[in-house]
Amino acid sequence: MKTLKRSELAYVIGAQKPPALVVEQGEVFLVETEDAFNGTFLGPGDLVPEKIGRSGVGFSNPVTGPVYVKGALPGDALVIKVHEMRCASRGATRVRPGMGVLSTFVDAPVVYFIDIKDGHAHLPGGARVPLSPMIGTIGVAPAHEAIATGRPGPYGGNLDVRDIGPGCDLILPVFVPGALLYLGDVHATQGDGEFTGAAVEVRAEVVLSATVVRPAPKTLVGPRVRQGGRISTLASDKPLDDAVRASVAAMVNWLAEDYGFDRMAAYQFLTNCGFGRVCQMVNPLYTAACTVEEPAARG
Repeated sequence: MKTLKRSELAYVIGAQKPPALVVEQGEVFLVETEDAFNGTFLGPGDLVPEKIGRSGVGFSNPVTGPVYVKGALPGDALVIKVHEMRCASRGATRVRPGMGVLSTFVDAPVVYFIDIKDGHAHLPGGARVPLSPMIGTIGVAPAHEAIATGRPGPYGGNLDVRDIGPGCDLILPVFVPGALLYLGDVHATQGDGEFTGAAVEVRAEVVLSATVVRPAPKTLVGPRVRQGGRISTLASDKPLDDAVRASVAAMVNWLAEDYGFDRMAAYQFLTNCGFGRVCQMVNPLYTAACTVEEPAARG
């Protein structure tokens, strides 16, 4: 199996960096990822003031890549399958003033180390939470720019969607030849919202494969996810209600194009069976998901 080492880091998602790995469609490969703190907090010796309070601008949220997928061309869709994720035995999380949904709640920055063992993350205060690893930042190069890894958008990026983990298919539009896939910012656990701005940030190994759909669905305007019998459309915007509207509109269009719904019937279906979710509201743009149990295609 081809392996992409975590030494191949980037802090923007774009076409400026030569491919670090080239794979065939359907080929299974492994990507090592650095944690979102760029390895700043690996042990108690790192708990020094100049590290704990650092904003991280220019030093945080690294991604590994890019991976060039042979045959991927602009106008295609890239289907990324996450087969397996292996997290390190220790992660870290941090709260600091000015960050998170309660930005004035925290008086001073604090870093917590999180032991990961026995299938659980052992959180501060004695809570023991089952592991649910997910990829916080994953995306393909946009057509004409390089985007900071902290920002989400139609190309993916810092989505922080807990569904993007083992067993999922992430579907993204392709904007440049080879797609140029980047990923990082793995969380051993994270709730919807990522309220403090950090989850259990951890180094990881991710096993993936990617295939191409040509042409992309006409209504594919941003990330889609299949996971555990459910489908989700993702949208990132600010204010949050704009992200919610975009995610619902994207799902209406997906149900109409691929599942045979009339668009008005799809809208009514979602109001009765859909779930509107706030995936994160701590990044420059907020991410919302519209999720529904995958329906059978209608004749």
